[in-house]
Amino acid sequence: MSIFDQPAVQRLVAQAGKRTFRPRQLILRGPDASQVHLMLEGSASLILEHDGGQHAVLGYLSPGDFFGEGALCEPRVGEGLAVRARGLAAVASVDAEGFRRMVSGDPAFALALIDQLTRRLHRRHRQIADLFFLDATERVRRTLCELCSDSQAQTVADGVLLHINRLELAAMVGCSREMVARALRTLEAEQVIRTEGHEVLVRLPDVSEPAGGSAPG
Repeated sequence: MSIFDQPAVQRLVAQAGKRTFRPRQLILRGPDASQVHLMLEGSASLILEHDGGQHAVLGYLSPGDFFGEGALCEPRVGEGLAVRARGLAAVASVDAEGFRRMVSGDPAFALALIDQLTRRLHRRHRQIADLFFLDATERVRRTLCELCSDSQAQTVADGVLLHINRLELAAMVGCSREMVARALRTLEAEQVIRTEGHEVLVRLPDVSEPAGGSAPG
């Protein structure tokens, strides 16, 4: 069941303010005490920013994903987080107090929201475990597999086509662009992938299991 099938979400979309964003346009930066947001169309990067211009890409937001939920917390959380559109994107925004009333008044929606946020938290735990237990090549392998289910991935005759550059992939797996380039060459030699420019074709269905086994998660 899509979260858009929830009556509460349908009411939210009907009443919320809506904005569109250009590719690479900043949607949100830091804690927003006033609003909670919902991806309607397109995709966005969830980014953790650090002093000195460094950043990590924690994942991608797709239609149906909420963000800015830190506005529901006291004190507000979300310091260092940013959301940036990957391509053309549309977002619905609702004031935090109204969203809080919606959650407290609709148990089915509250459970759906908890499920979404729990899955996102589980992915963060997996990323931390991978940094400890997998080398760069296996982290790249796992990340490419996970991106095959992204809303922007394209299923083609030979596999799944991903549009991602080496810098973005490095920010997702926690290593340098040079290490990502070496990992991609290794995976290409294994005929797991094929690369061309900013595109990666994931060719095999079993790339989710690293050669050294699964990391604890």
